[in-house]
Amino acid sequence: MVLSEIPGIKENFCVEKSDACKPLQEGGANIEGMAVQAGVMYIGFRAPAPGGNAFIVPVDARAVFEGGSVTLADKKPVQVKLGTEQDPSGTRDLGIRDMTAVAKGVLILAGPSLDEDKDESSGRIFHWAGQGETATELCQIKIEGKKTKPEILLKLGESESEYRLLILHDGVAGGAPVEYRVDK
Repeated sequence: MVLSEIPGIKENFCVEKSDACKPLQEGGANIEGMAVQAGVMYIGFRAPAPGGNAFIVPVDARAVFEGGSVTLADKKPVQVKLGTEQDPSGTRDLGIRDMTAVAKGVLILAGPSLDEDKDESSGRIFHWAGQGETATELCQIKIEGKKTKPEILLKLGESESEYRLLILHDGVAGGAPVEYRVDK
């Protein structure tokens, strides 16, 4: 399996440098999230995310870590509906910034798929069951500070009612870690 051959992704993938290649700042293929759950590695794309539909490619985790032919994990790539957000510059598609496995699926840290250049950044946390196109938004995060954006999502703990999460930020010294408690 070659990621650059998947319809919807391949048009944005630069296998060879040419004038047709889209740089990351213009929506070129950009992998930012990975999570392993029940023997499946989910590869999450920040871009492309047309209309806020972010690509997740499931592959056999054993093949990735133990060698062998990496294949789609009995599933096809999906486009998870994360949506869009409005800001003064217009509508921005949401893509995957990071992912982490939880007991029943995967949490997705989503943010604008293209670079942000404003005084306030945002992120959203979604729960995705590991199949289908639907993800449920659990909360929205707003960060003040130019070019400070939520980038890393770590699960610290999980109970029947909530997730304990740590989010680190890009664009600020030390990552400005913040702990969140998010209702399921």
